[in-house]
Amino acid sequence: MAQLLRVRQIEEEQSRLQLEGALAAEQGVERALQLALGRKQFLRDEARKAILGVQGNAHAHVAGQVDEVMLQRRAVELESRGNRQALSALKERLLEARHQCEVLRAAFLASRVRRMQVETVISEAAEVEALAAAHRHQSALDDWFGSRAGQKKSRGRVV
Repeated sequence: MAQLLRVRQIEEEQSRLQLEGALAAEQGVERALQLALGRKQFLRDEARKAILGVQGNAHAHVAGQVDEVMLQRRAVELESRGNRQALSALKERLLEARHQCEVLRAAFLASRVRRMQVETVISEAAEVEALAAAHRHQSALDDWFGSRAGQKKSRGRVV
């Protein structure tokens, strides 16, 4: 039983470590998603600045600034499209990571229950053994006192 308990403890430890790893991975995906959301806001701001730059510089076409602003705006749009795809992929990865965490959490709790069951069986067996030892001890005392009482009676009759 002690070996089984040790196996259950090792299983529980492995499950706990897997769960901790999955939780760390989930947190990493969440951080990446937050960074991507921040990048999305930055790109919106850049696009807004580019649009305002074109509107504010209507006569700047002569200097070639409008072309530069339009190129900048196009670059921001392309990067924004890529960022949307990255956000979508990160959201999908986050859902998968959360699902994985739930699966590993359930496995960890199941391994904990199995370990606790073995501990309970060992504890109950120890209690039964202690009770049996107490009964044996009491029987031995009863036999000893019973034999002494018999010896005293037989001595009393001889005398």
